[in-house]
Amino acid sequence: MALDASGMGLVSVGHPMLGAVARLADSDTVVLHARLSVASHPWLADHVVGSSVVVPGTAFVELAVQAADRAGCGRVEELALRTPMVLPRDGAVQVQIGVEPAGEDDGGRTVRIHSRPEDASADQPWTLHATGTLTTDQPVLDWNLRAWPPAGAEPAPTDSLYDRLAGTGLDYGPAFRGLREVWRRGDELFVEAALPDQASMEAGEFGLHPALLDTVLHTWALDPTGWGALDESNVGRMALLPFLWSGVSLSAVGASAVRARLTPRGTGEIGLRVADATGDPVAEVSSLVLRPVSVAELTAAGSTTTDSLFRLDLLPTPVSESGDLGVWAVLGESGEWCDAGVPVTGYGDLAGLVAAVDGGAVVPDTVVLPVRDADADAGVSEVVASVLEVVRGWLAESRFASSRLVVVTCGAVGVSEGDGVDLAGAGVWGLVRSAVSEHPGRFVLADVDGGREGYRTLAGCLAGGGAGEGQFVVRGGRVWLPRLVRMASGGVVVPPGGVGPGWRLDVVAKGRLDGVGLVAEEPRVLLPGQVRVGVRAAGVNFRDVLNVLGMYPGDAGRMGHEGAGVVVEVGPGVSGFVVGDRVMGLLDGGFGPLAVADARMLV
Repeated sequence: MALDASGMGLVSVGHPMLGAVARLADSDTVVLHARLSVASHPWLADHVVGSSVVVPGTAFVELAVQAADRAGCGRVEELALRTPMVLPRDGAVQVQIGVEPAGEDDGGRTVRIHSRPEDASADQPWTLHATGTLTTDQPVLDWNLRAWPPAGAEPAPTDSLYDRLAGTGLDYGPAFRGLREVWRRGDELFVEAALPDQASMEAGEFGLHPALLDTVLHTWALDPTGWGALDESNVGRMALLPFLWSGVSLSAVGASAVRARLTPRGTGEIGLRVADATGDPVAEVSSLVLRPVSVAELTAAGSTTTDSLFRLDLLPTPVSESGDLGVWAVLGESGEWCDAGVPVTGYGDLAGLVAAVDGGAVVPDTVVLPVRDADADAGVSEVVASVLEVVRGWLAESRFASSRLVVVTCGAVGVSEGDGVDLAGAGVWGLVRSAVSEHPGRFVLADVDGGREGYRTLAGCLAGGGAGEGQFVVRGGRVWLPRLVRMASGGVVVPPGGVGPGWRLDVVAKGRLDGVGLVAEEPRVLLPGQVRVGVRAAGVNFRDVLNVLGMYPGDAGRMGHEGAGVVVEVGPGVSGFVVGDRVMGLLDGGFGPLAVADARMLV
């Protein structure tokens, strides 16, 4: 059952796949909300693609049609499907269908369909599944399919249809197996289909039930080449799935049984007319383009790890600034801190502080090291080297073991696009980040904008809720802290599913850092002295970087020279290793599931 959100001040839609609709107060934007799961929509569990439950493309059409109706539009002019929507076996996904205000040129309204897991964190991005255009056109469907079966059409056998579909990675359950009869006349197909009893009970609540429309499209498998979309090498290995819908309009709703006419319009393209059981028009699709999809792509679409990659990012974070500052010292100029109202004691350098402590001064809780900018007197390397000298001296002084050294730069970190970055300060951040990791609690990195409010805010954070943090970026009274955020899938090379170990990462376009891709890799016969390793970890060597950029002098070999893993096969003459041994060392093509190595290069 769809979510009823009327209790939250929203308007219920009254549709099995939708929960609520809202129209923004200051615009004509319409947003529909939905919650989909195999528990609330059991018929979706019958649409299995590559071992995953995938929402059928026809469901996006239904959502777009319903959005068009709520936005005062009568036709889905175009709907392009971009990314499959995979449903978890347990849990649900949140869905948003957004309809933008009408454009000034043609009056069309853009529609977008997004989703994300119901248990997603606030920072997890929404996935865009479909985008298209809605118009106010309401064409009159002046055809019918009352003469049935059509004159001149011959019955087409469908006995092995679903076995063929299963071979391409499409596994349909009862809700999607309502195909009754098919006739052929030339290149055209005439289809009769009906929903099973349980699904037919709610057909009246849909425009056109997605399972019923999807069933009609299964007949592509009756043509060995899928209306020309598949070549001989792909027949039987690739499936055809809806990709681009054009000119979708409904003239009736709630059909539980249909007649359909499929007319080829080009390579992998058909026109579709759907009528009810009496032959009266229900829906028309001017053009539907089907796209070949491999089992590997289908499996990857359902992968639970596709969006499980994270990166470090700076996020604005509220931090409590209440707390006891303790005793503060500054190595160098202390005027900025005093002007900001932070009580500090200034010392010329670390040696001066050490001498003062030797003379009886209290060991400070916090010691600030301001980093000067690179200039004519001190270049980037000199600035970084001077900080390194202080870091080493700090670690050598055991009396400061309970104190922290706060290394403060100015403009070394960008928090928004277009921010300039001080190169010397950025180099210092790279250096001190390592010290922060290696010596927890001994170092803090901070970047400020040079204003008084920034110094006050940083001091308050270090005394209050940010006392356990290792890195700060402060701009005025706002604080940015490093946090893990989910890496969006776009641009990330995802290892293919369903093809086993037959791939590796290699250079596909030299001259740029993103010129890498996945290439086929068939396991080769081991030569004497070689070992095959199941790779568990691989490191990027600077040689790999030069190789990608096309700057390596000579033959750089294949990417992935360093790694670790488990021996899975040994070649002739190898006596030092057996299958199952854990090894590390130099590999050949180590950015993949398997790699070959010279046994002498492993330990």
